[in-house]
Amino acid sequence: MKKKARHLIELLFGSILSLLGFSGCEIIGLGREEYGQPHADFKVLGEVTDMDGKPIKGIRVVSQRHWHLNNRPGVIYDENDGYLPKDTLYTDENGKFEKAYGSWDTVIVPMDVGFVIEDIDGEENGGNFVKQEIVGEVKQTKKGDGHWYDGAYESEISVKMEKSDK
Repeated sequence: MKKKARHLIELLFGSILSLLGFSGCEIIGLGREEYGQPHADFKVLGEVTDMDGKPIKGIRVVSQRHWHLNNRPGVIYDENDGYLPKDTLYTDENGKFEKAYGSWDTVIVPMDVGFVIEDIDGEENGGNFVKQEIVGEVKQTKKGDGHWYDGAYESEISVKMEKSDK
C-alpha cells in the first residue's frame, strides 16, 4: 500500500512540475536554446613581391590560425591559446595566394594568423629570397546574423622579400 501511495505522489508531483514548464537553461542564465553550431567564414590571402614590386611565383606560405580563450562566467576552462593545424599555400604567377575556409571550419574566429613565407625553389623565379615570419591581423568583412553565424573574417598580408646573399 505504501509503495502505491508513494508512486502516485511521485507521478502527481512530476506531472505538476512538467506542466509548470521549468527550464534548466533559463534559470542559470545561458539564454534560449537553439539548434546549430557557431560558425563563421574565414579567408587568408596576400601578395608576395621582390623589393622592386615584381610578383614572385612559387613562394611557400604556411599559415596558422591562433585564438585565445578567456574564462567566462559559467564556463570552466583555463585561459589558453588555441592553434589550428598549419596550412601550406603557394603563390601563383601574380605572386598571390588565397584560401577560403568554409563556415564549419571556423567555429572560433582567430585573433591573428601566423605566416611563414619561404622561397623553396632557390634561384628559380627571380632569385633566392630570405625567409620571413609575419603575424597577420584579422578583420571582419561581413556582420553575423545575431544567432549562430558570426560573419566573415579575413587576414591579408603583403610581403616584400629581400634577396639572400647566399
